[in-house]
Amino acid sequence: MKAFIRHILLATYLISLISVGAHAADFKNGVTHISQQELAEKLKDPNTVLIDIRTQEEVNAGYIDGAIHVPITGIAKDISLLDEYIDKDIIFYCHVGIRVRKLTDYLQYIGHPSKNKLYHLKGDMRAWRARGNKIKTK
Repeated sequence: MKAFIRHILLATYLISLISVGAHAADFKNGVTHISQQELAEKLKDPNTVLIDIRTQEEVNAGYIDGAIHVPITGIAKDISLLDEYIDKDIIFYCHVGIRVRKLTDYLQYIGHPSKNKLYHLKGDMRAWRARGNKIKTK
């Protein structure tokens, strides 16, 4: 029952705040912002995972090579989708950072075990595309 209530709270929290703007300064302490250059170096570490939390439609239009797709809507329904990554450094990205901010704020709030190993890719997918970086498509 506790898990069910927690999932309901997560879904409500994430859905209610999706429309709020986000900037790097809006992130709570504990989230490390990394540049696109730092991403390549960080991904050499096998204890690091890159997670794309955008919708399936967004991912179909292009994603960063090596990213694992775990949509925020799925996480909102089932936080255990992140369980297999608890022992890893998790780098999240979305389109502009709004969804990452909401997710990482929530993970810190509930004391999720990954809360001390959260990273955000500065500029997210919009900046990745703007710089002409390589994009994979399905």
